[in-house]
Amino acid sequence: MEESLQNLEEVNPGLLAVPVESETHGLAGSSHSVPIGGGSVEVSSSPAEGVSLRSSEGEALSIQLPHANSAEPVEVLEDGTFAYPGEDSANAVVVTEQGVQMLTTIANEGASSTFAYEIDLSVGETLELVPSGAAVVVDSAGETVLAFGEPWASDAEGKEVETWFEVNGSTLTQVVDHASDEDVTYPVVSDPIVLAPWMVRCLVGIGLKSPDITRIAQLGTPYSILAAFGRGAVACVFMK
Repeated sequence: MEESLQNLEEVNPGLLAVPVESETHGLAGSSHSVPIGGGSVEVSSSPAEGVSLRSSEGEALSIQLPHANSAEPVEVLEDGTFAYPGEDSANAVVVTEQGVQMLTTIANEGASSTFAYEIDLSVGETLELVPSGAAVVVDSAGETVLAFGEPWASDAEGKEVETWFEVNGSTLTQVVDHASDEDVTYPVVSDPIVLAPWMVRCLVGIGLKSPDITRIAQLGTPYSILAAFGRGAVACVFMK
């Protein structure tokens, strides 16, 4: 998996987020907590336990990784990326200053084309698609509390592979239509990138409205999102 991510960085730079620096590259016990501005991201050694975003106030939201039952325990790559190897597809988790990027590497034509992320929603929250392709979690007042950037997928030569989100209740599924394209070169890498709830709250607090946050999330790639947020994102990342 490490080779596929390094290759993607070479052929399609800007798609991969930069992992935050962590004091250790090993897992302490069954999980590892990576602090970022306003909270932390907890990554388990077991793929079945998924990823948890926990605010400094103790509020937690968990996201389950796709095809976790066929993935192996975590390996921490040299740059701090958490990888879960698998035969046909593999998961990787990149903890960023803004939240978390969850990557899937698709190894071959026989791999699944659907990758489901089950989200632990609170009472009154709903998961919704945005017309342009992104997805958001909104509360009972219709305010955005969590945002998923518009999905992307890239093959080993940097070619875009058709992909989109589907929503069923609290499950966000990324569909990657890799097998129907005869010109795809494997492995294919895809993602959703998530803006953490405390990041969204901070941006609302400095004056951005929910539609603005949703519009920026539609840009999809880490660098495009950060550039669009501008100084507001920097202030929220460092909680200034």
